[in-house]
Amino acid sequence: MKADIKIKADMLKTFIQEDRNEIRITRDRIHSITSSIVIASFAITAFLYGKHDASVIIKAKSYSVLVDLLLICLMIISFRVLKRNLTFGRKALKARQNLLNNLKEEDNNDLNIFPDYKEIEPDISDNDLSWLVGLAVAILVGKIIIGFLIFD
Repeated sequence: MKADIKIKADMLKTFIQEDRNEIRITRDRIHSITSSIVIASFAITAFLYGKHDASVIIKAKSYSVLVDLLLICLMIISFRVLKRNLTFGRKALKARQNLLNNLKEEDNNDLNIFPDYKEIEPDISDNDLSWLVGLAVAILVGKIIIGFLIFD
């Protein structure tokens, strides 16, 4: 796209802001899905055990374990998909920032606002999200183990 450098810079700034918003939304989705699944697990377990005292029906115990395992699978799969989207968003953000930093007044070439970012490594790896999901999985596994110890 042949345009004035100010127009090119404004376009890149707009896309950079959109990339940042998308990254923020994706991180928020990972947080909300993870916390919702953990809360749902405890709520489903409470529902299955109901008002039974310490003598829980074997079916409720089996269903609780099955539900927890399925919720763990759902959490891990959704995290993997969202983490991949987050990585792509970070790569696109870095590519556009590089384009913005390399703009020159005398450059009359077309501006590609969708560069190839396969070779780009993201600046931020978002390892805190892996810890969050790992902790949530550990909590659910601990809940399963404690359930077996208490209601056996």
